[in-house]
Formats: sequence, structure tokens, C-alpha cells
Amino acid sequence: MRRKVIRMIISVLLGLTMMTTLSFAADLPFSDVPDSEWYYNDVKSAYETGLINGFEDDTFRPDENMTYAQAIKLAACMNQKYITGSVTLVNGSLQWYDSYVAYAREQKIISKNYDWNAPATRAGYVEIFSNALPEVAYKSKNNILDGDIPDVTMEHPQATDIYKLYRAGILTGMDKKGTFASKRYIKRSEVSAILTRMMNESARKELTLNPQPLDEILYELQTHEYYDEKPDTEKYYIPSVDELNSFYAIYSDALRDREIQDQRDVQKKPLTLEEYLLSGHSVFIQVREVGSGSIQMKLKSVSLENHCLNFVIDEKHPYTQTADMAFWYFVAVLPDDQLDGLDLSDWKLPSDVFQSYAMETMNPESGTDGTVRGQEELKLMIDQEVVNVIWEDNDAVRALRELANLHPVTIKMSAYGGFEQVGALGKSLPRNDVQTTATAGDIVLYSGNQIVVFYGSNSWAYTRLGHISNKSAQEMAELLGNGSVTITISK
Repeated sequence: MRRKVIRMIISVLLGLTMMTTLSFAADLPFSDVPDSEWYYNDVKSAYETGLINGFEDDTFRPDENMTYAQAIKLAACMNQKYITGSVTLVNGSLQWYDSYVAYAREQKIISKNYDWNAPATRAGYVEIFSNALPEVAYKSKNNILDGDIPDVTMEHPQATDIYKLYRAGILTGMDKKGTFASKRYIKRSEVSAILTRMMNESARKELTLNPQPLDEILYELQTHEYYDEKPDTEKYYIPSVDELNSFYAIYSDALRDREIQDQRDVQKKPLTLEEYLLSGHSVFIQVREVGSGSIQMKLKSVSLENHCLNFVIDEKHPYTQTADMAFWYFVAVLPDDQLDGLDLSDWKLPSDVFQSYAMETMNPESGTDGTVRGQEELKLMIDQEVVNVIWEDNDAVRALRELANLHPVTIKMSAYGGFEQVGALGKSLPRNDVQTTATAGDIVLYSGNQIVVFYGSNSWAYTRLGHISNKSAQEMAELLGNGSVTITISK
């Protein structure tokens, strides 16, 4: 008898356990979110508060990238939940996300259009989420100073939004350094943790970022070759990403003679500096002409003496003669706190010499084949504003020039990804795609038949067309980041 009672008790307990388990699993209807996953509780919380409801096949699809449409739905629902205590928004009739977009515009969460079906970059969704709640909901929890996030300078188009969420403890970065990785996409599982911290202040994280001070960062020399007159040795002081871009505009792709370039198969190797180095640090670039034939040189050290910056060069063995005239440049990146009293009287900003340099050395008389990169070749108008462009000297630009000779080329553009405007040309141009990291102001050819103008940054295989030289990154974002534009290319 006693054994029977014990067996009955065990059976009842097992039954209760199974009922509890079944009941717990039923709280979350998604078949692809097991309770063993790290994001289970975050997804469950978002589901219970009405922020997410998954897909029609009862899946959540945690490994899929979040789209801008999904991001705007979450932002609208968070806003309504915060203000009213519940979520009553439903899908739109034409496009499912139309109702959420309309609500977000009404609540001033967004002020521009996105490519709604495209995957959202990390910078793109933060731009939306940073306005999803009233400002009081983003109370500062962490002392994150401007420039502390290693890959987000204050010139970044979404810097204000990114720093806001770091300081509030909503974002912590991809690694111990706090790296943000603005160009990466974000998975739906990762977003669930962000939603929890957005709506629950007690879940927000404490964070301390301590960037390692850089005493001195040295870069080896790059070589560029000219086949005409060029400026004497120049020394440049670069306090911002915009000035660095100006330097690129002057010295990148300096080969003029296409025949010789093709013959020797010369590869462009543009200087690259991580943007975060320009926060709290200054870049010094010195250009040195080496005459006929090149000499391999390397920057050994940089010293500050008597308020002057001194470069020590290590000259090594002669290098193969590659051009009638050539020059090298070398770079130092120094902490700003070492520069007190530095004599910069003979150092220039690239922007100060750019226009005169372009006019003097990029004129029709100076080229060897009668065609020259220069801002007077083709005119580019964005909506009603004419911008200065330094065009590339390649087959794509030559074909574009021929089109513009016949009639102005007008292209309706669409914002994409939070970093570019893209539009169909209606005709294919010669393409020579190279894996490229495009930055604000760059103009490229994509897939041979689409023109892309950047106001942010992205890496892909493009054919370069030119660079807008008279706009900063912030000005490009203001010009292109508020919805569709129309560009006109003409002679």
C-alpha cells in the first residue's frame, strides 16, 4: 500500500512538472527559439510586451538580419508602449510596414526614408532607435567621452545617436574595446537584447572605455607617380576626417598616362587610417619629391623639438625606376596633448591648397593625352545645388562624358542603407570593379549601370568615378541623408 501511494505521488509530481514545462514553452510560440539560447529571455520579454510577434510560420528567425522595415516597426511599438502602456499598432494594408512608418513620422522618430526591405546596418538602426523614446528615457549611465568609442569619431554621421545609446547603457560594443562596427548588419537575436535594455532601465549595462594612449603611430610610405608638373615638397596637418579626404583627393590615383599605367599594371594603394585615430590625435603628412627613379624610404621616427615636428627618414636601396618624376609621402599620427606650442607655420591644410593645386596641375595643358582629372570636366548638380567634383581618368568617366556631350544625364536617386544614394543610369558604362572602401563624397559605378554617391561609408567592388571635393562628411549627410534626390551630370 505504501509503495502504491509513493508511486502515485511520483506520478502526480511528474505530471505537474510536464504541465509546468508545457506551459512555460507555450509562453513563446516561436519554434526556433529554444530556451537554451542566450537570447531566449530577451525574445520572450519583447514578445510579452507586444513589441514582436514573429512570422506567419511561427518562427522568429533569430539568425536573419533585421531590415529597416522591422527596425521602424520596433521603434514605433516601443514609442507607443512607453507613452500609452500598450501596443495597438497593426500592419498596414498596402505594405505591412506603412502604418509603422506613418506613426514614426508623426512622432518624429524619423525624418527621412530608408530602403525598407534592405538589411539595417548597425549605424542605421541606432539612428532610428535613438529617437524611439523620449529624451528622458536615455538617462546617462556611463561616462563615455567624445572619441572613446574606438571606431566612431565625432565626425561620423550617426555619432550623436551612437554615443547616446552607449552612455545610456543600451549598447556596449562588439568587444572589450567597445568597437561599434557601424557598417555591419545586426541579427534579430541581437536586437532582442537591445529591446530589453531600451524598455527596462534596470537591464542597462555599466560600461567603461579606456582607449590606450598612442604615443606615436607611424605609417610606411606610399608611392604615387606623375607625368607632368607637380607641387614642391608639401607638409600637411590634418585635424579631421574631412581634411584626410582632401588629401586623398589631391594625391590618390595620380597616374595620368593610361598607356603606361596599363603597361606596368600599377595598382592603386591608397593610404588608409582608422577614423578613430583622428579623435584626440593629429595626422601629419609630408610629401617628398624624389626626382627621376624612386628611392625606397621608410619613416623611422617623429620627434618634437623647439616646437617643431621632425621626421627621421630611413633611406634604403634604390628602387626600380618607374617614372620620369615621382614622389613619396609619409605619415605620423600623434596625440593632441603632445602638440602644445607646436610650430605649424609651414604646415598646410589640404583644403587650403586644394583649389589652387587642382587649377594649376589638373588643367587641359598639363595632361599627356589631352584629358585630365579636374573639377571643370563635368558638372554635377544634386537637386538644385552644383558641387565640385574631381573626376577619375578612366574609361567609365570618358563614356559618361560622351553621354553628357549629347544631353544632360539626369538620374533619380534613392537612399540606401543609411550611407549612400543610388540610381539607375539606364545604360551600362565600362567597368573596372575593385574592392573599395568608399567614403562620404565618393562617386562610384555599381554593377556597370548604377551611379552611387556616398554620404557615409561602405566596402564593395566598385569602379571609381570621382569625389566631391567641396563638402565635408557632415555636409554630405545633410545633402543626401534626407530622402531621395535627383542628380544631373552635364558639360
